[in-house]
Amino acid sequence: MKDEVAAQVGNDGFVVAQPQPRSSGTVFLGAAAPRLAARSGVIAKPASYTVREGEYEAAPYVIDARQPTGAGHIISRIDRIALGLESKAGYKIFDQLYVTAPANTTSHVGDELVLARNGGEIADQGIVVQPTGVMRIDSIGAKGILIGTIVRQFMAIHADEWTVPYDGSFTPTTVRPVTGDYATAGKLRWIASAPELPSIQTYVVLQTANMGTVHTGDRFAVYDSPVERVEGDVQPLSTATVQVVRVTPFGVTGMIIDHTSPQVAKGMMVRQTAKMP
Repeated sequence: MKDEVAAQVGNDGFVVAQPQPRSSGTVFLGAAAPRLAARSGVIAKPASYTVREGEYEAAPYVIDARQPTGAGHIISRIDRIALGLESKAGYKIFDQLYVTAPANTTSHVGDELVLARNGGEIADQGIVVQPTGVMRIDSIGAKGILIGTIVRQFMAIHADEWTVPYDGSFTPTTVRPVTGDYATAGKLRWIASAPELPSIQTYVVLQTANMGTVHTGDRFAVYDSPVERVEGDVQPLSTATVQVVRVTPFGVTGMIIDHTSPQVAKGMMVRQTAKMP
């Protein structure tokens, strides 16, 4: 390899020293040598968050089906699209919308609202609120009509979707969950978009007996019981790993972060395998 393209690369993938040109004589680096040697300790990838803020913002979550949602709704786009195409095209990032505010909230210019859709009801558990984007309030008009701009988009946004309060309580952390033998177990009850074969980064909702002990960052294994039984006990097979990204009193939302089999379906058993300290 030519000297001019050969560089010393550290374990983290960053160049830590540039090559010196060949010379028949002795090269004295002087004060530069310690700086080059120390650079590998200075340049390093920052530790990644266990759950990222965007994963939390976009995560579906479960609310009480017995109580009114209190959600506002999208009225329309400010700039109308000709030929009646608005309902099919939907809205995109930086579009400006007319919306109503969620009930029992006070709106201020600069505040953010979550745009969301009804993700369906989970029997004996609650209603799934599925965020589609985030809107910044730009102005407040008469009769509580708000004008805002879509500043983040998670999926397609359409007319008549909800507006719900923005939850700013999430604090990212680099702390990792501790693997162990935990008693918390339950079932997988809901899968975003209901795919036949859920892939990595698909959101799911779990139901556990003691949801109050589950926290963002915890991990669960999804188990598939064998269909064909043989003599004796057959241990269920772990098919996927789910990391918890959001928790409410009515459901645990997780994201599939790994799987050994594409078989992930509603009704499967889940068990906690790692817990945040």
